[in-house]
Amino acid sequence: MDVTETELLNLYRLNLKISYKGRETEEKLENVGAIASAFVTGFLP
Repeated sequence: MDVTETELLNLYRLNLKISYKGRETEEKLENVGAIASAFVTGFLP
């Protein structure tokens, strides 16, 4: 699955918006955050 940097940033912004709405989304945020950070780590040497 190819994810562009812009899409990652959009996901991150969405996560921030959701996180203000309540704690029940915390697990989802952690899952998406883990995927995003793993993806970003893949771009680094």
